[in-house]
Amino acid sequence: RPSSWSLWSAYQISKRADEMRSLARSLKSKGDFETVATQVCSNLFMEMPGNECIGREPMLEEMYALMQDDSVSMVGIHGMAGVGKSTLLHAFHNGMVSRMAHPDIIICAEMPDDDGCDSEEELQISVINQLRLPLQEKATKKDRAAALFTTLNRKKFLLIIDNLWAPINLGAVGFPCSASALRRSRSKIVLATCNEEVCDRMDVRKKMRVECLPWESSWALFQGKAAGAELVGSSSEMQA
Repeated sequence: RPSSWSLWSAYQISKRADEMRSLARSLKSKGDFETVATQVCSNLFMEMPGNECIGREPMLEEMYALMQDDSVSMVGIHGMAGVGKSTLLHAFHNGMVSRMAHPDIIICAEMPDDDGCDSEEELQISVINQLRLPLQEKATKKDRAAALFTTLNRKKFLLIIDNLWAPINLGAVGFPCSASALRRSRSKIVLATCNEEVCDRMDVRKKMRVECLPWESSWALFQGKAAGAELVGSSSEMQA
């Protein structure tokens, strides 16, 4: 026999679902989100500028393979600051864009360093701007969440979030990110953080740690980035 607590929880969930459906219907009547979702902005499939990703080829190949693994919906990249997580994500994003079997929508967002900002709202506005959703100026956070949910719910999307310092409620932002929803659409979420605990608190099952590059790769990176291969190669002192 169900407890009074479970019945109350079920009632609250049902009530919340009714509210979200009502809000989605209202927003859909004001904006043509289906057209926006179908005719995705071309800039969502443009490669981003970034540093050359040296020595991370095995990790990149593993990430590409995970995008085809239906048992994995969320991937967490973690490692200390400055180790190369952002460079890895840029290379991964560009690789996904260039592949024929890419998702319907690729969204890439970098979170600000400011601890005092509303991370959910920052991410929400960033994604809405990328999708160019036709929202009114006075749209509330719930309005924006409903618009995002309506747009993405039937799409196979890839969400890449860089520089995540604290856990974030992606459902509140508007992403259809329940385990069942992600499996149904075969959508993927990839996030990068300095703190492995962020992955754990967001229930990320597949975690990948970015370690410091080995000496050979570090030297190749230094040659190409810091001084130029020809200059470094001509100096026996620098090679020593």
